[in-house]
Amino acid sequence: MPSGSPLPQGPKFEKGQPILYVNRDGTLADAKVVSVDRSIYPVQYAIVLNGAENERWTEEDRLRPCK
Repeated sequence: MPSGSPLPQGPKFEKGQPILYVNRDGTLADAKVVSVDRSIYPVQYAIVLNGAENERWTEEDRLRPCK
């Protein structure tokens, strides 16, 4: 990270939290955070979409809080 850059904030979402995943076409899918990798920037999240068995890794900009 370049000198003088603002420090990154901590993750917005936590393990076990239900969230909405933004698909490439902009539609939203229900999902759950199963892991958070804070060792890299930007923070990476492992999520499982409802009804799926496999996890996928994504960045915070593809996630939204459930309302």
